Amino acid sequence: MTTPAAPNDSAKTIQLYAHLLFSSLRRTHPEDQDPDIVNAHATCTRWLTLNPLPKLIPESSPKVHDPGAAGTATSAPAPRASGAGSRWPHLPVELLAHLRRAVERKPPSPMDDNEEDQRAIRITAARDMFACSLVCRAWEPAASCALWEWIEVTSDRMFVSLAFASFCSSLRLGRGTEAAAAIRYLHFASPARWNVHRLQSVNFCEKLEGLRGLQMSLRIRLDAFANEICELLVVDFLPRANILSPNLTAVDLGSIKHYAEVFALSDVDYVGIARAFRNLPCSDPRFAVLCFRPPVDSENLLADLLVACPTIQDLDLSECEPITDRTLSVFAKHPHLHHLNVSYQHKITSLAMVSFLRARGSELRFLSCDWVVDPINAIVFAPRLEHLTISLTFGFGGVDFHCRLPNLMACPLLKLTVKGLQSRESADRFRDTLWGVELPDEPVDPFSTRLTGVYRFVAAGL
Repeated sequence: MTTPAAPNDSAKTIQLYAHLLFSSLRRTHPEDQDPDIVNAHATCTRWLTLNPLPKLIPESSPKVHDPGAAGTATSAPAPRASGAGSRWPHLPVELLAHLRRAVERKPPSPMDDNEEDQRAIRITAARDMFACSLVCRAWEPAASCALWEWIEVTSDRMFVSLAFASFCSSLRLGRGTEAAAAIRYLHFASPARWNVHRLQSVNFCEKLEGLRGLQMSLRIRLDAFANEICELLVVDFLPRANILSPNLTAVDLGSIKHYAEVFALSDVDYVGIARAFRNLPCSDPRFAVLCFRPPVDSENLLADLLVACPTIQDLDLSECEPITDRTLSVFAKHPHLHHLNVSYQHKITSLAMVSFLRARGSELRFLSCDWVVDPINAIVFAPRLEHLTISLTFGFGGVDFHCRLPNLMACPLLKLTVKGLQSRESADRFRDTLWGVELPDEPVDPFSTRLTGVYRFVAAGL
């Protein structure tokens, strides 16, 4: 068992805190009482109460945490206990290093869904949350903001602990104010299970007023647990995100290809989500993209989305249905698009594409579609077009590109990519036919640049 430290021994106290963190991370059952941790926690709490360090912030003029200031780790001090001085303005670097290691530890990545792997994830998340919550309670308020700004939820148990700790913080911060308001980045990182009451999840999300980045990483195979997280974010939170989290800067919901299997599409407020996205400030134009791929009830919904979000410039509808000439007629009334992907939409006719390009093609930079649309005849209405990707659903033999060469040459910046050439011979003949037109080896996809990693949130100003 750990030897108790004298109340005035600051070096021993820091060592005890380091021991507290490491011993909690080593435990197999974090919910059990550990004599070493209990002793260290009691000693540190008593020491903080009786022996404040020099260079303290006077309680009469506290520094309040500014959610907009990156790296700030100070907050309004807690009510002073009997015999205590003011709180520390920041943590000793020796302790903060241990804290950050505990917070940033990555859980093991299971190769399959067996019970042992799931238990490993739950234990790792519980250890991290348990260690950090102990330190938060003893070192308030200096540790609180530093630990709450960047949260990665790896299990349902961790989320419940997080929500409860936020609720308890209202006893110090005041009724109606919780520590969840200090969260700047929240990541749901492929939890193995999600046994959380929906009301508790919604109540927690309503406290995220300082949130700037939201990311959801789900496993490839959606299950009942992942479905509940999708429903929480897409149905309950995002339609009100512009009100609940007015500082939201970046959203990454990953790739969800089977919305209809996750929740009832009628429960989704698409227009409300569009309004939330419309207000997202964006420091990088590549992030101003709407990739809308679930099935929709009707094309009227797409029209409503464009009205609610008139600043959309990049639109990917390659796997959305139904898409017909009616959708293109809506695009013709929308402000200029820069990137449009309507590949695999066989119900669109060539006449509708010509009408769209005539009305809104002047600012178009990228267009991807099927050959049945035959966009080359109307390419003169898109003089700034840089990339044209055409998918051939049949062989090269039925397409006469030679007669369309003058239209292609009218766009000096154009690079043409054709998908579906069946053989090397067809590819060589295709290049000979379009001599003078730049033909890149690999197709360009502006919609492939998404928020696939934490580092992308740096570009979004978090």
